[in-house]
Amino acid sequence: MSYFKKPFIINIVFIFIAIIVSYSAARMVRNVFIMRAQSAEMTKKIEDLKEKKQQLEATIAEIQTKEGVEREAKARLNLKKPSEEVVVVVPPKKDDSPVEKRLGFWSKFMAFFK
Repeated sequence: MSYFKKPFIINIVFIFIAIIVSYSAARMVRNVFIMRAQSAEMTKKIEDLKEKKQQLEATIAEIQTKEGVEREAKARLNLKKPSEEVVVVVPPKKDDSPVEKRLGFWSKFMAFFK
């Protein structure tokens, strides 16, 4: 009887070890996929930030010119050259009065008999 018990116990131990190793391997594979996804996201972020950096550098280069400084002074500080005239365009005023006044039921009823 002890002859059958030893291989059975050894098999149980080996199965338990195989389960643990398989679980660990599955977690490692999952982590690899997660890291690849994060790597792709970070690569995209880096490309976006490089593009934004180029745009900002172009804006800085444009603002550092004489025309750029003048344009920013006009836009932000409302400055003008002595020979210039400033024209302010005022949008037309909206007529907020309703076309027809809203009357209640009784007001309409009384107006009918007037």
